[in-house]
Amino acid sequence: MKKTIYVLFVILFISCHREFQSSNIWTVEFDTVSSSFYMKERSNQKTQSADQIVQMINRENPSIQIELCKVSNDTAYVRISDGEFLTQQSGTAGADSYLAIVVYNLSEFENIEYINFDFEPGDHAMPGTYSRKDFINF
Repeated sequence: MKKTIYVLFVILFISCHREFQSSNIWTVEFDTVSSSFYMKERSNQKTQSADQIVQMINRENPSIQIELCKVSNDTAYVRISDGEFLTQQSGTAGADSYLAIVVYNLSEFENIEYINFDFEPGDHAMPGTYSRKDFINF
């Protein structure tokens, strides 16, 4: 009986913490020849959790601070409490690049396919649910 309970606990623990598997890190690059953006996987860089991804993104983008609220089913829910720089000051290409970075990095985990952004809408970015398919041009 103890063995069965222990095995069930381990299975439950692993299934609830699947997001803590190793993840590759993505960035947006600009190709000056074709004048287009593309996603680039950083070599030899990995992270262990979605929280670490969010911390990395916040360090690299101090003007836009993102908060991971929860992961439910196949969706990560994030909030940007002060989105003025994202929506009003970064331009459309800057806003799209930022959203693509968040989407690619969080959806690298096998249990996350969609990212739901919560922030005040603006001229260059709109809140909503995004996936990698939304950034097919990157």
